Amino acid sequence: MTQFDNTSKELGLSPVPTNHGQAWVGCPSFPQAQKEVELLGDDYQIVSLAQRNGEKIWRIEGEVYSPYDMVEIWTERGAECYTCTDYSLFLDNLKASLDGIEEEDQEAFMTQGMETADIIKNLNEEDVLIIKDDREPFIVKRFTTEWNDEDNGIHYTIAIIKY
Repeated sequence: MTQFDNTSKELGLSPVPTNHGQAWVGCPSFPQAQKEVELLGDDYQIVSLAQRNGEKIWRIEGEVYSPYDMVEIWTERGAECYTCTDYSLFLDNLKASLDGIEEEDQEAFMTQGMETADIIKNLNEEDVLIIKDDREPFIVKRFTTEWNDEDNGIHYTIAIIKY
């Protein structure tokens, strides 16, 4: 058994087939993956893998140097993203939005907006609230080693691979 085999077992990593051989997924955190790659040497890299729903083989997207940033991902898709430090910003945006709302609808708009503001105010530091027109608002971890793109049916994960 190799050093990596022992380490991958200790971390609970699972082997998966890729378009470039075998990779190991399930890293508990990006720093943990970095630590393991440093210990294993230059032959190993941290990569992003993608797999469409129903496929068996994972596709290597490329080498990565940080975890997935859900704010970056969702902002590129036109969503508004708020962290616990964005409470005042959200309130300012909410008040500025009142100009475009009919007077009879403003009270309901503000009630719903204040409910969302309370959610933002009470977020954990590692969480982010995602607001996008075509779905209900939802909370995710800002930095993660895997995520599911439900819009396109693709699962992404960070993996360790030997090149």
